[in-house]
Amino acid sequence: MAVWLKAAPILTGSLLRAPIGVVTDRLGARQGVALGIFGFGTAGTAFSTLLMPLLLEQLGWRDSFRVYAVLLAASAVAYWFGVRDVERQGVSPSLKSLLSPILDRRTWAFGIYYMATFGVFVAGALCFGDLYIERYGVGMKTAGIMATSFTLTAAASRVPGGSLSDKFGARPVLGISLLLTALFMAPVLLTLPLWPTVTLIFLSAIAMGIGMGATYKYIPECFPENVGAVGGLVGAMGGVAGFFLPLLGSVSKSTFGSQVAELFPLFAMILCAVLVLVLSKPRREAA
Repeated sequence: MAVWLKAAPILTGSLLRAPIGVVTDRLGARQGVALGIFGFGTAGTAFSTLLMPLLLEQLGWRDSFRVYAVLLAASAVAYWFGVRDVERQGVSPSLKSLLSPILDRRTWAFGIYYMATFGVFVAGALCFGDLYIERYGVGMKTAGIMATSFTLTAAASRVPGGSLSDKFGARPVLGISLLLTALFMAPVLLTLPLWPTVTLIFLSAIAMGIGMGATYKYIPECFPENVGAVGGLVGAMGGVAGFFLPLLGSVSKSTFGSQVAELFPLFAMILCAVLVLVLSKPRREAA
């Protein structure tokens, strides 16, 4: 039950991808940087890893979730009154054209990339805290601070990820970031001492953040007319991965009887994305 409670708010995050279309409509030039800055909103996860243990200690889980509900409602009201769509030129796209990317395999490939970057990022914010507490005996508050450093680093790295994608192209930046994430995560599975583990997780956060920024820069390169629709679906897939990967990690930990086994599904997700990227064709040629 506790696993479901701490994973449930992540699923709501998959609904927050709609503003992607607004950003790309307003900022056509240097979309990678613009989307990276927008994506820095994932730093909100850091507030959860830092403040949730304090709220649970002071208020209990029911009132803690009520606090989150109020914050979500306030954010919805602010967005409703503060953001306006850009007026479109010409004929508005039909529902069929908006849904057409669902049949394109590139859309699902982007979803897998985002599951391996954003999804693993969100899952890691939970699983790494568990690892610090259960494997290394770190206190809950200290583990929360350490997990917060991971989430803030990954969120901040989205901006240079978008900038690098503007300069060198999204596909090579994404590929390098996924490979580096796998290389940094692999030694963590070997139950190293605490500080080498913390260092490798910190480096993986940088690589994940760059990968998140590159993924969303990649979308308008392939779907310039459907950025909002594709970005929404891809973001939802990343949010769903962030929901289910910790649950699979708990099953893996129970099955193998090891704390690091909780990270097995995360690492498998990264390897899957690397494989998909290697087998896919670049940009429009994949259609």
